[in-house]
Amino acid sequence: MKAHKRFYKPKRKPSKIEERKMLGKALEIMIIECMENHVYKFENKLRIQKDSGPTGYALTGEVSDCFMINWDKKFIESLELLGIHLEMYSRLKDDIGLVTKSIRKGTKLVDGKLIIDENKVKEDEDKDDEEVTMGVLHQVAESVNSMLRFTVDFPSNYKEGKMPILDLKVKLNHQLNSRIEFEFYEKPTKNPMLILADSATNNKTKRTILTQ
Repeated sequence: MKAHKRFYKPKRKPSKIEERKMLGKALEIMIIECMENHVYKFENKLRIQKDSGPTGYALTGEVSDCFMINWDKKFIESLELLGIHLEMYSRLKDDIGLVTKSIRKGTKLVDGKLIIDENKVKEDEDKDDEEVTMGVLHQVAESVNSMLRFTVDFPSNYKEGKMPILDLKVKLNHQLNSRIEFEFYEKPTKNPMLILADSATNNKTKRTILTQ
């Protein structure tokens, strides 16, 4: 009995575009198979992940990074089409920092267009410009992909006018041409306890504690 041939020589050499498409399709199949067949152990029983990306699974983080890079592009393009120009844009995983000019009060997103709604003008009367602007950006962000949900924050939300972003507190100094100023920030929940360098904890755990 002859062994079944699983691979056949190509009749011609594929173009660079075709190679990229084939590689992309192969990666797609592998990612779907990994995600749909992820096994974990709970209460001494092996189980298959039902849905969503498995927590702590390296592939979940890689796929999420690729997804968000694509989302970044679509979000920025959507803003540009609406006439909103970003002075600064940065993202670390699920934390986004951006700077743009204030948006007129009463503005809201309807059917992919920005309109001035008289009822919203009255609603926005007592709101800070930052709150109004971030409200509009919030609408745009959630219109890019219905799977994602966002929360927004801004400096005027705080008494001292400084907004915590990761390990920084930032503010706009309007007296100095809206200069971005920052200082080091630690969360109130930060644990002051340390592990001794010569403790019996393994090196991998120590590195994880230092880098997370």
